Amino acid sequence: MNLKTRYTTNELKLFENATGIIIEDREYTNEEMDKFGHKITEYIMSRSCKNEEINQLMSQYDSILDTLIKEK
Repeated sequence: MNLKTRYTTNELKLFENATGIIIEDREYTNEEMDKFGHKITEYIMSRSCKNEEINQLMSQYDSILDTLIKEK
């Protein structure tokens, strides 16, 4: 799947912030998308749950993770 064409500009910024990976205009393999999903999940889970930051991040990244899971 070509993630550059699938995500909005805001989603791409969130993606790059969580993974440190700049999305290129190319097709990504299922294995790469799995790795991206794991990186985003790790990013979210590494945040503090005391101030509900995890809940906010889960809400922000929900559509990104859904796409990674459903589109592969």
